[in-house]
Amino acid sequence: AGGGQGVEIFCNPDSGSIGYQLSQKLLNNIVALGRPNRGLKNAEAIDLYEYRVDAPVAYTEIDYHDSVEGCNFLLNNRESIAIAFVNAIYAQANS
Repeated sequence: AGGGQGVEIFCNPDSGSIGYQLSQKLLNNIVALGRPNRGLKNAEAIDLYEYRVDAPVAYTEIDYHDSVEGCNFLLNNRESIAIAFVNAIYAQANS
């Protein structure tokens, strides 16, 4: 492994689901912070353990720790990342 950059989110593939809608909002918010968009991924297709719950899923890979750029982004943008999550959840709750 190694060499990855950006944000990707594993979620329910049904575009009408709450998990998908939340994932799209969150993806847009984190990409707006300047990270590459690796897209929404189908959590069912990879048999993601975290997907086996009766709740919306937005399993988020924000960036990767195996590059200096990714580490610096994570370390230097903790508050902005947290705000991106809060804003996505708030927007989903009010939609």
